[in-house]
Amino acid sequence: IVLMDIRMPGINGVEAFTEIKKIRPGTAVMMMTAYSVEELISEALEKGAYGVLYKPFDVRKVLEFISKIEESGLVLIVDDDAAFGETLTGVLKAKGYRVATASSGEEALDVVRVNGFDVIFIDVRMPVMNGLDIYLAMKKIKPDVKAVMMTGFRREVGDIVDQAISGSAYTCLDKPIDLNVLLKVVEAVTSGQSKAEVREIVSAH
Repeated sequence: IVLMDIRMPGINGVEAFTEIKKIRPGTAVMMMTAYSVEELISEALEKGAYGVLYKPFDVRKVLEFISKIEESGLVLIVDDDAAFGETLTGVLKAKGYRVATASSGEEALDVVRVNGFDVIFIDVRMPVMNGLDIYLAMKKIKPDVKAVMMTGFRREVGDIVDQAISGSAYTCLDKPIDLNVLLKVVEAVTSGQSKAEVREIVSAH
């Protein structure tokens, strides 16, 4: 959790925030300002800042922010389709989840090394490393990783999906994804429900 002033010497708070997100995408950042810098505020919010505190601010609001962040789950979306990632990010953030995205296997592994995610969604068809390879590499880094596979090509990649699930991935969601099902899956995984219970949620739809 970072509380970041917008007006800073050298690089401003928004530029610093952008660099922080590259290093630790799951970091929750709340911007702070005592000035009218609406353009910078808009840029920060568009890039994923959690919100803005105006100085002088009530300390209780800071504590509420920290409490809210501690309660929200952290989700990683691994998909080379940027538009799809943005859609899922918007839906999950609207429900209070913190979201990070990765567009390649290498980027996903770098992110997993520095963050503990509650659930990771991995597209099966990815460039260079496929979804199964990414998942297995993640398990070497963090054996307790909780992953859900995604695909729009179930017939072509059925064997890969089966291998991922037999390797303890929770389930596989078929694209186009029913967003209500996705939210139920996230809630189920983050609340500690079993793989069987998660698969039952998916099969019921």
